[in-house]
Amino acid sequence: MKITILTLLLITLNISSMAQNINYGKYGIDTTAALPHGLKTGSKAPDFTAVNGRGDSINLYKELKKGPVVLFFYRGYWCPVCTKHLKALEDSLSMITRQGASVIGISPQVEKYTAKTVDKNKLSFQVLSDSTNDIAKSYDVLFKLTKGYERMVKFGLFTSLKKTNGTQEQVNLPVPATFIIDTDGTIVFRQFDYNYKNRASVEEITKHLPVKK
Repeated sequence: MKITILTLLLITLNISSMAQNINYGKYGIDTTAALPHGLKTGSKAPDFTAVNGRGDSINLYKELKKGPVVLFFYRGYWCPVCTKHLKALEDSLSMITRQGASVIGISPQVEKYTAKTVDKNKLSFQVLSDSTNDIAKSYDVLFKLTKGYERMVKFGLFTSLKKTNGTQEQVNLPVPATFIIDTDGTIVFRQFDYNYKNRASVEEITKHLPVKK
């Protein structure tokens, strides 16, 4: 089918219109700061070392020597949508591990609340703390949270994000994104959506896992 310049222009305008229609405020995203866009497929995954709830240091590229890694970012133990997603991953974890992959979850919470996440949801995969936001920044998923959303979490979910994230200043959160990283460090799949209710399903993850060698 022949695609005309007019058709391409209309497609571009439609995509631009959809982007402008995103209600960032609804998701607590402060647009006075730069918006994250998430690393693209084909990008090299930045290496990192972070601590889990037990105080153990976990390095991404050491984990990649064992097999592909499903790396995902979540907002915190206080988030009901995150809890549902964490449990779904745990319940179907064998579907991922039998294909030779492992799972690593990352949040901006300090170790105490990372441990609470693991205990509360009985998780057997690695869950790491990124309270400095360095990992979220390197994967381009970090955004500045609005003060209004921070207050909503405080009074609606009875959680102080400054306390859980160990900060006295600006609260930042990650877009709940998922990256599948092959053993050579290449990102082969990504799910990135400003709407925190949209997450990569286990079925979607397993469909895009690299073929076991």
